Amino acid sequence: MACQYIAANSVFHERNKHLHINCHILRNQLAKGFISTMHVSSKNQIAYLFTKLLVAFAFHHLLSKM
Repeated sequence: MACQYIAANSVFHERNKHLHINCHILRNQLAKGFISTMHVSSKNQIAYLFTKLLVAFAFHHLLSKM
């Protein structure tokens, strides 16, 4: 949800300055209607396979989505 806020907000703060170029491109694409943002629940974050320690059920659930 933080990414959605940053993409929609035209003011950049010091803590997210390194995202300036990517967010500028993303904001233009959002404004043109080429893409839309949506919330993805943490239980459906496929990247968690590589970044989190998961119980077997969650691991196999996310693995099946790849």
